[in-house]
Amino acid sequence: MTYLTNTGFESGVEIELFDAQGTRSIQTTIKRTGAYAARTNPTTTATGFYGIRHGEGIVSVSLNAATLYSRIYCYIATLPAANSEELISIHTGTGYKFIVRVTSGGLLQAYAADGTTQLGSNGTTALSINTWYRIDVKVGTGASAAWEIRIGGLSELSGTANLGGTNAASLYVGKVTNRNGNSVDYYWDDVAIRDDDYPSDGAVKIMKPSADGNYTTWTIGAGAGDKWQQIDEVTHDSNTTYLLSTGTIGQAYTAALESTTTAGIAGPINGSRMMLIVARNSAGAAILTRIRSSSTDSDGISNTLGAAYAVISRLAATDPATGVAWTAGGLDGAEVGAVENATTTQSRLTAAYMMVDEGVPLAANAMGAVVRSPMWGTY
Repeated sequence: MTYLTNTGFESGVEIELFDAQGTRSIQTTIKRTGAYAARTNPTTTATGFYGIRHGEGIVSVSLNAATLYSRIYCYIATLPAANSEELISIHTGTGYKFIVRVTSGGLLQAYAADGTTQLGSNGTTALSINTWYRIDVKVGTGASAAWEIRIGGLSELSGTANLGGTNAASLYVGKVTNRNGNSVDYYWDDVAIRDDDYPSDGAVKIMKPSADGNYTTWTIGAGAGDKWQQIDEVTHDSNTTYLLSTGTIGQAYTAALESTTTAGIAGPINGSRMMLIVARNSAGAAILTRIRSSSTDSDGISNTLGAAYAVISRLAATDPATGVAWTAGGLDGAEVGAVENATTTQSRLTAAYMMVDEGVPLAANAMGAVVRSPMWGTY
C-alpha cells in the first residue's frame, strides 16, 4: 500500500467518518477548500473529535499502517487558555499510539501513548489563530520507532520512542481526552494519509454524478427524473430519492461523473476515493463497489449492508484502466456505482461520489528556490 485515504469532509455528513463524538460538526462557514470542513470545539473539560479510517468497504476498517504519514490542514480559532490540549492523535485499535498537543502559546508538543510522557521539548513555531496550517505527522511502530511533526512541510519536532508493536489503525483530529480543562476551537480540512511517505500538498474535491453510466439496471426506488439525479445530492437526502437494486446478482448501476473542470480539479491527482451512501431494503442486502474507467471495470469486496444509511468507501489510488496515477482525462471518463451481490433482498443507493485529492505542483520563485508557506507547505 502507499496512498491509504483522504477526506475533505465534502459529503457534508458525519457517516463519512469512522468516529464522531463530543462537540463537533461538519460546517460550511470556515473551510480551506470546497464547501465543507470539520469543526471540533469542546468547552472546558468536554471533548470533541473525529476519527478517520477508510479501508475498502465500511469506514471502520483499520488503516493498519506500520508507519502512518498524515497530511492535515488545521485552523485554530481558540487556543488553550493555559498549559496544552490534544490537537491530533494516532490510535491503534485499542487506544492511543501517539499524541500531538498544542499549548496556550500555539506551540506543538509530542506525547507518548500514556498521554502524560512528553517526547522531547516544545516546538518553536507558534501557530497563529485564524490561519490555515498544513501539519504533517509521521508515526512508526516498534520499541524505537521514528516519529515527526512538520508544519508547512518543515520539520518541527522529531525523535524515536517506544510506539508499541501494534500498527496505526486510525487518525483522530480534535480533543479526544481532556488534559487540562481548556476550551478549544479547531477546524479541519483536506486530510490525506499514506504509509510510505508524506502526502504531497493537496485539496480534496468532490466529483458528483452528472449522467447515467454504462450500467443502469437498478431502478428508481423514490424520486423522479433520470436515475443519476436520485444519487447526486450533497448532502444526501436519505429515502427521499434513491436507487433500488434488482435482487439479481451481478446487475449494476454506475453513474458518470461531472468533469474535472466543473469540479475545479486542475492539478496532478494524488489519489482518489469512491464513496457510496447505501442501506439495505431489508435484512440480507449486500453489494460490491464498482469503478469503471474507459472500458475497464474494477469491483471491490462484498459489503453487507445495515438498515441505516452508511458510507461504503474504496480507495482508487490509480486508474483501473492504466494501472498508474489518475489524470484529469481519466477521471473525466470514470464512473462509480454498485453491483448487486444478494438475492434475498434489495439495496438502496442514495448517493455516489468520487473524492479526489488534487495535488499542488511544485514551483520555484524568481530566485529558483522552492516556495513554502504555512498554508500549503511546499509548493
